[in-house]
Amino acid sequence: TLPKKAGHAASQRRKSNYIHYKLKNKSIMFISRLKKFHISDFWSNTLASTIGTIVGIVLTFGTSHLIESRQEAVRERHVALMVIHDIEGYCDLVENTMEEWEELDSINNFILNYVSEDSVQIADSTLNFFLENIGLCNVWAYNITTQNIFNSNIEIWQDVSDKNFIENTGKCFSLMSVIDETHEEYNSYLRQAYDSYLINVESVLTDDISLRQEVQRTIQEADVKLAIDLLSRSLDVYKDNLYYIRLLNEQNKKIMNISDEELSAIFKGGSIRTF
Repeated sequence: TLPKKAGHAASQRRKSNYIHYKLKNKSIMFISRLKKFHISDFWSNTLASTIGTIVGIVLTFGTSHLIESRQEAVRERHVALMVIHDIEGYCDLVENTMEEWEELDSINNFILNYVSEDSVQIADSTLNFFLENIGLCNVWAYNITTQNIFNSNIEIWQDVSDKNFIENTGKCFSLMSVIDETHEEYNSYLRQAYDSYLINVESVLTDDISLRQEVQRTIQEADVKLAIDLLSRSLDVYKDNLYYIRLLNEQNKKIMNISDEELSAIFKGGSIRTF
């Protein structure tokens, strides 16, 4: 029989060995379970392929979105350049016409006021200038492409992100329409004045009258007087509307960050950098 202390020690050793055994078995079982969850080569390749596909999709869509955004920006700038260029060209056309008509308006009013005053000397060249310009219609030729696009092609305007630009452009085209309608009205009265002048000329051919008398007779025609008066009023319409068109177009340049140098490239047929 073992002493009491020796028996207790043996019991402790057996208990310790048992716990060690249980822990060892549990460790083996845990490791075994981990091995069951271990990713095989197949799943590893599958996972890698899946991740690669996802990354590829993200990159593809991201790149496509970037390219599309860049293309939209280029289209937007092209539209803006075309609009600003056409409006500026229209303003130049009207201003050139106004310079000629201001001279004509001055001569018309001078003759209207003084041709009947024998004490006032009027050169034959001035009298001829007056007669030559009766019924001389001025036909404008300018690019209306952007106006047609603005009125009918909504898709193109969807490329323009700044609504202030679109609003300013719409106002410009509306003011241009006012000028065009006034211009056409004036031309119609000029044609009527010319018809009256032709009738007057037929009677003049049978009479022996001077150039000044011919002008005096012509100036009495109601249609001629109306055309002279309408020219003065038309010029006022041109000036007022042209001022605001220029102002709005300058605002559009600032909105789209377009310089006069870039527009000059268009006028000269040069290359345009849009990005």
